[in-house]
Amino acid sequence: MYQPNNQQFCTVVKCNSNFTNMRFSLLVLFLFYQPIVFAQQLFVQPYPIEVYKGANQNSDMAQDEQGVIYFANNDGVLKYDGTSWDLIPLPNKNFIFSLAIDAEGKIYVGSQSELGYFQKDSTGIYQYHSLMPQLPVEHRKNVKDIIDIKIFENGVFFSDFENVYLYLNGEFTILNTKGFGFITQQNQLYLVRGSGLSVYKNESFQSMDFNKELEGITIYWIAEYTQNSFLILDDKNKLWVLNPQAPLHSKLQPFSENLNARLKVLPIVRITSMNNGTIAIVLKNEVHFVSKNGEPLYSVPKDLFEDDIRDGFVYKDMQHNLWLNANSIILQVTTSSPLSYYDKQNGIKGTILSLGKKDQHQYAGTTYGIFYKESKTSFTLLPGTEGIVWNFYNFNQNLYVAHGSGVLELQGKKIIRLISHPHVLSLCEFSKQPDRMIMGTYNTGLWLTEKKA
Repeated sequence: MYQPNNQQFCTVVKCNSNFTNMRFSLLVLFLFYQPIVFAQQLFVQPYPIEVYKGANQNSDMAQDEQGVIYFANNDGVLKYDGTSWDLIPLPNKNFIFSLAIDAEGKIYVGSQSELGYFQKDSTGIYQYHSLMPQLPVEHRKNVKDIIDIKIFENGVFFSDFENVYLYLNGEFTILNTKGFGFITQQNQLYLVRGSGLSVYKNESFQSMDFNKELEGITIYWIAEYTQNSFLILDDKNKLWVLNPQAPLHSKLQPFSENLNARLKVLPIVRITSMNNGTIAIVLKNEVHFVSKNGEPLYSVPKDLFEDDIRDGFVYKDMQHNLWLNANSIILQVTTSSPLSYYDKQNGIKGTILSLGKKDQHQYAGTTYGIFYKESKTSFTLLPGTEGIVWNFYNFNQNLYVAHGSGVLELQGKKIIRLISHPHVLSLCEFSKQPDRMIMGTYNTGLWLTEKKA
């Protein structure tokens, strides 16, 4: 991108139209300019398999109190500290499907007919401790793939599709109840089932009264939403808000009828809530973010993904960034940064060379022309500005453009051509003579121009 320096060499160009011409041999001017930064699309950081050096499938993710991130990978536990990646395999090299980390740094993991935890020894090396010997003998052979783990209060809850295994004070309790995973809300632990939720109470999972309102709805995915509510995606791609604390018969409400109408035909993989009520809707090859009112905010386009997003994890980290996985790649969508960007997805064509602003009007100058910011998400080309746009200049409350075909003045969407001349690269003003300015070109030198009355 072209960016002017605080000290910029200007050549003077020949001019006509409303300006009289005076030719100078050479002039060096110092131009002070503050660039304007526009932002819209989110930045995505890909971590391909060649970087993280594990298997191509990742199923779960967790973060410890120091911010270190861990992934359940088919080759073991992947650990990422923001700089380097490490792989911590199981002794039998088996897949890891789920994980959770307690306050002491123990990494509880679930595998195929196996559950246990990693813990650092006195030398700082992770050692694996299987918890299978702690299970009653008659239950060990019944352990299936451990699909979810949740640390709640002082216990560790493991779930396969058939049972829940509660590890507490060095002992296991077998809860003979089926479920697809756990979710917490208001200091309560829920077990997710296809047709409703059960809450952990009195050493068992008990059905809730709001399940009557869920009759006829099959839960495809559920995520924490507000402090008091859940966000539910059903098997028909419809979003619901479930508030267990609301009065009976009003606990379940559609999230947004307008949004639900748009979601019907989309290949949704996962949903999750971000900060400030924003919701991330993860499709097979792109991610959409909507407001708490269901209005589109921004998206991560499919050309940033090398492959379809898998059904594995969708995770919001402590910094409110979104993590997800495609085939052989882990993706970090940076939602916490105040910086984002515009590109061709927002209607801009060509290479961006310059940026301009006057009052509420914002512009991007490219090798294609001048693009006007129509809305929060879109730019449109201003007709008659086709060509290379080298820079914008705010002189005396006016906005001028150094254009490949001359000098233009912009008044909102209105274009006024002041000078017709090829290859105008730069403009410089006289602070004490506002009716004059210097115009610089590629190959015809410097020109002093004076505005006619």
